[in-house]
Amino acid sequence: KEIFNKWSLKIDELYLHPSGIHFGIYDLRQKYAYRLEVLHTINLIELMIEANEILNESIYLLKAEKYAQALTNILTENHLLLLFPFPDDDIKDPKREVMQNEYNYYSLDPQIDFSVNLLKLYMITNKNEYKIIAERILNATLKTFKHGKCYTEMVNKNTGKKWDIVRTKYLGLMLKPFLLLEALKKGYTLDSYELKLI
Repeated sequence: KEIFNKWSLKIDELYLHPSGIHFGIYDLRQKYAYRLEVLHTINLIELMIEANEILNESIYLLKAEKYAQALTNILTENHLLLLFPFPDDDIKDPKREVMQNEYNYYSLDPQIDFSVNLLKLYMITNKNEYKIIAERILNATLKTFKHGKCYTEMVNKNTGKKWDIVRTKYLGLMLKPFLLLEALKKGYTLDSYELKLI
């Protein structure tokens, strides 16, 4: 527990961007962080929710809520997260030329994962805004990522152009938030065995 607490403090010390989201990589020699991608903060929210449950320390729930607020603050007018929301603040990324092919893109993965995190926060805190934001993201996702009879992986924010790629992994992933919403309707709680599987 002590090691985890020190680690979580160090994460914010080394990786936190002024927006409240996180870089994903830290260069030990040059002493700077890079790869400012929303998935890193989304993963941290999930981890802090789990830490709150296992360690029963409210500080971790507060962190999860703080990180969720940072991501909520950068939702676009379309109620979606850009995969790389601050490319101009990430010029030190040595793979910038490769990564910039995904700048200005919405990715399916973070929309779904963040929605799940928000729904879990709603189940823990009973704060209705989490459920409302999650539903907005999901509605926008269904509309924006629709590709034929399936859903694509990436959509350009500016042009609406969609990647001609549909992977079953992401279609399976999309079941998670909708299963959670259905569980909420039926009165399940986050402690329910069935929800542990989600």
